[in-house]
Amino acid sequence: MKTVLIVDDEESILSVITEYLAMRDEELALLTATDGKKAMEIMQSSASIDLVITDLRMPVMDGFELIRYMAVRHPETPVIAMSGTDPGRVEALDIGNPFRYIEKPFLFEDLAMMVEGLI
Repeated sequence: MKTVLIVDDEESILSVITEYLAMRDEELALLTATDGKKAMEIMQSSASIDLVITDLRMPVMDGFELIRYMAVRHPETPVIAMSGTDPGRVEALDIGNPFRYIEKPFLFEDLAMMVEGLI
C-alpha cells in the first residue's frame, strides 16, 4: 500500500482530492494536513510517505517551505505542487525530489495520472 500526504489549507479541496483518489485507487492510504507545519510533523512521525501533494500558498508554513524541508529530509519523496499563481517560482526551486506542478483549477483526472506516474 502506498501512502499519499495531501496538504492544502482549504478543507473542501482536501476533501474532494482525498475522495477522488480513494475512489480511483482503493489501495492508497491518504493522509491530510492543512498547512506545511502539520505536514512536516506527519512526515516526521510516519514510517513512509510515498508522495506529497501540496498547495503552495498556505498559512503557518507554505508549500515552498515544505518543499525545501523535503529536499533536505526526504529527497526521495516525490512532490506534486498545486497553485494558480506561482509556476515560475516553483521552477526556480532546486529541490532534487521527483517533482511535478499542476495549475489550479485542474482536472482531477490529470492529478490522478500524475499520482499514478510518481508512485
